[in-house]
Amino acid sequence: MSLTGKMLVAFLTIGLIPLVILFYVVRNSIISNTEKDMGGFYEIVAEVIMEKMDGIVAEGYSDVQAYVTNGDIQDQSSWYSKDPTSNKVTQVMDTLISI
Repeated sequence: MSLTGKMLVAFLTIGLIPLVILFYVVRNSIISNTEKDMGGFYEIVAEVIMEKMDGIVAEGYSDVQAYVTNGDIQDQSSWYSKDPTSNKVTQVMDTLISI
């Protein structure tokens, strides 16, 4: 092999080693940052879903409390009345539904 060929191989080898090292450092940095970004994204999505579920559960719980603590519901004599005007349960439900 001539001197030119030997120098070409030497320069390519010396030049490629830092390039390969730089490639792996940048690649690992990108993968690490992507994983961190995706973890933060999924954390935000989970928080939003939990807040929505908490709101739905709290709303349902307050509806049940409003229904049960209403004094007209406790009047058992009107529970089985078929006339909607004298059935206090029906009147309370109509009021709650219209809200």
